[in-house]
Amino acid sequence: TTDAEIKQDTTFNRLLLVERQQLLSSLIDTANKLDNNINSHLVGLETLSTKSKQLRRDLNGRLLWLPTNQTLNISWLNQTAVAFMAFLAPKDWQQVYKDFCAGFKANSVIAMFLYLLGLGLFFYRKRFLAELLTLPKMVRNVNLDTHWVSPYGFLLSVASVLALPLILWTTGWLLMASHTSFTYAVGTAFCVTAAVMFLLSSFIVLAKPNGVIDVHFEWGEGARKSLVSNLSWLRALVVPATFVFVYAMTVGDPVSQYGLGRSVFLIISLAISYAGFRILKTDNKVAVQMFGRLPILGGAAFIVFAIMPLLLAVLTLIGYFDTSVILQGKLFLSGLLALTGALIYSFMHRTHEVIARREAWSRAKVRRQDRLDKLAKVSGDSDDGEALPNIKTEQFVCIEDVNKQTKAVIWLITLTTIAAGLYFLWRSVLPALDIAESVVLWQGVKVVDGVSTSQPISLSNLISALILIFGGFFMAKNLQGILSLSIPRKFKMRPGAEYAATTILGYIAVATGVVLGLSQLGLDWSKLQWVVAAMGVGLGFGLQEIVANFVSGLIILFERPVRVGDTVTIGNLDGVVTKISIRATTIKDYDKRDVLIPNKKIITDNVSNWTLNDSLTRILIKIGVGYKTDISLAKKLMFEVVTSIPEVLTDPAPSVYFVAHGESTLDFEIRAYISDVSKRLMTKHAINNGAHLALSNAGINLAYPQRDIHIVSNVDSPAKPQ
Repeated sequence: TTDAEIKQDTTFNRLLLVERQQLLSSLIDTANKLDNNINSHLVGLETLSTKSKQLRRDLNGRLLWLPTNQTLNISWLNQTAVAFMAFLAPKDWQQVYKDFCAGFKANSVIAMFLYLLGLGLFFYRKRFLAELLTLPKMVRNVNLDTHWVSPYGFLLSVASVLALPLILWTTGWLLMASHTSFTYAVGTAFCVTAAVMFLLSSFIVLAKPNGVIDVHFEWGEGARKSLVSNLSWLRALVVPATFVFVYAMTVGDPVSQYGLGRSVFLIISLAISYAGFRILKTDNKVAVQMFGRLPILGGAAFIVFAIMPLLLAVLTLIGYFDTSVILQGKLFLSGLLALTGALIYSFMHRTHEVIARREAWSRAKVRRQDRLDKLAKVSGDSDDGEALPNIKTEQFVCIEDVNKQTKAVIWLITLTTIAAGLYFLWRSVLPALDIAESVVLWQGVKVVDGVSTSQPISLSNLISALILIFGGFFMAKNLQGILSLSIPRKFKMRPGAEYAATTILGYIAVATGVVLGLSQLGLDWSKLQWVVAAMGVGLGFGLQEIVANFVSGLIILFERPVRVGDTVTIGNLDGVVTKISIRATTIKDYDKRDVLIPNKKIITDNVSNWTLNDSLTRILIKIGVGYKTDISLAKKLMFEVVTSIPEVLTDPAPSVYFVAHGESTLDFEIRAYISDVSKRLMTKHAINNGAHLALSNAGINLAYPQRDIHIVSNVDSPAKPQ
């Protein structure tokens, strides 16, 4: 190859490289444009989705209040009669039978299993009820009662009424496979009726004598009888009415819907209103049990479930039938939600009572044993005021405070759950409930796929933030009430570990509530991390000691060099740890004083923990006897004394040693081990007292220092010069 050809190839390659570079730059520009277009489309789609949701809510709120039928007139009665005759037509019911047979053949295995299961539950119904009657004996016995007894009773109650609803639901499921409108409507009616029958029957069985509501939840005889009597006649009336109503609304015939359906709806509304009046009136025991702590909720429930159905019946008569049907359905679900919330509260309260009663029983046995031990002690072993304070678990975990905290948490959880359920249930039909979302306070910034978009912060976001922050602090304050009874028994934790766990979880609850609350205001962690870092640096310089104590407190809680209930020595202070807080640790000393020690001092100074791994401790007592004493006899007597003390352990065994010739004594050391540091002074007293009596009775003198004094007089000293 010549030089000219090489030069030509080089020039060609350079041109090709430049061309490819230009092409690559053009592709990159095109990709960036496409990426920008995609991001713009995503932002537009998100904006469109937000507007569509808002429009849907507005339409649902406004279309609901439009009249859909004529007011009450003579044609309504004619429509009801025509629709009822069509409902009883034999030809259509023959088709229902044919469709049922076809559906059974198509799903024979599943249908046969469900029917046999329903028959089995029906034949075992009496056994379920008999087993339910054996549970009250367990509930009244603290040794037999557990937190599983009430759920077991609930399952027995539900199983005893499940047979007929299951058979009806299976029949409806088979009929709903048909393409015939009449058969499909009958199948849907069977399914809905089965659900209503099951719910009402379950509450009736739960409220029977010796049932869950009577014995387990202790609602009282008045509340139980009120529920049984009112729900019984309500079930007898509402169950068949529900079947006819669902059929009329599903068959697709306007005559059936606005004739027969409207007539049956009026009957159901009046029945629910009367039942709500009898159950929720102020002097009724059911209302007291459900809303005793907040009577205002009882008044609101009375208005909703006793007066609202009457208003819906009036709306039906003046042409707002579809509106009334939607509201009645949500009203029925609201009632079920309230009753379910009351049951959930009762289950949680019952579980807490079982655990608390077992804890109180175990503590009573411990206190009884302590009293017996004190009575068994001799009078010479009484406390002289110099013993360490005896701090037990119940002294820093008060069972009464625990009960209050747990009940407050259970009530808040139940109330919050019911309120949230009612809000999401009714928000689609009541635009007033969505007014908090329409009030925009400010515009935030949200990053979507690297693109910053506007995020409106509404009044509902602010309310949610306040609720989350309040919930975090509330849970942190009352967390000990729940965990102090549940965690230690399950994991067999010591009191100090229990206290550390509840304190750390309290910090986590507060931090979680604050972070989630701020995220509702558009301040997520990606924006807060730099602020937190800057605040950390500022706090490190400005509040160094407070931050050091806080971090030291966290180290103490995690590392646990000292725990609540430990006996410690810090400098010249001896005492028992009673509390570990954010800034300081509280120690109760010999004089029963509460001394606050900064957490930093515990981490940086020398700390003697007498009970870190175990409470075993050694006692060292020095005794001196005269030089003429028989060493073997003295050692034997002292060893007999120390082994006779009941507080002295046999393993490790005590010992007596002749250790030195003192200036005036033969020095002995008694070494003994005891199981608890709080018994040190009492045991020392017993050993010294016993050794003194034994040695004195044996004629052995306890030596004391002796000194020979020589007095030199200066009689012969020269006279002083005149």
